[in-house]
Amino acid sequence: MVTNIDIFFYKHRLFVPTDGITPSGLHQATEPVYMAELDRDSLVQAMRSAIEAGHPRVESIPYSEYKKRDPILRATKARSWKALARDGLAYSILWRPDLKELQIVLPEVDKKGRFAPLTTENMKWRLVHFPIDTPLEELAEFILEDIKKRTRNREEANRS
Repeated sequence: MVTNIDIFFYKHRLFVPTDGITPSGLHQATEPVYMAELDRDSLVQAMRSAIEAGHPRVESIPYSEYKKRDPILRATKARSWKALARDGLAYSILWRPDLKELQIVLPEVDKKGRFAPLTTENMKWRLVHFPIDTPLEELAEFILEDIKKRTRNREEANRS
């Protein structure tokens, strides 16, 4: 069973990587990375593809090697994770059967301009809770609306 998927917004496209698991149990983005346009049906299809891919086993490799072939940077064509965080957005959907809910983790960057991890301090405003049986279409609509709001706010801030 899939426990989470990540969704990246960058340069007007969406990217949903397959979430692999290393022998030590760590989650790691792997290929394929499913691409979607900024519409509900396209995003739902990419989400379904990532869910169907499950959490395949991936080899443990040194970070220096992984960095050279990072599937998210390759798919987005971002020059670095910092550029991706500066110009993009990152969402996670977490399946929590123990709580009978789904959670969407909203994007945030830290003081250094990197994607910020979810912490006990920021989870109050970064986690959005949904019933466990919420359709993917509703989750996709929520994420697309949030992207519109955040990109509009970013554009207004850049004009000021």
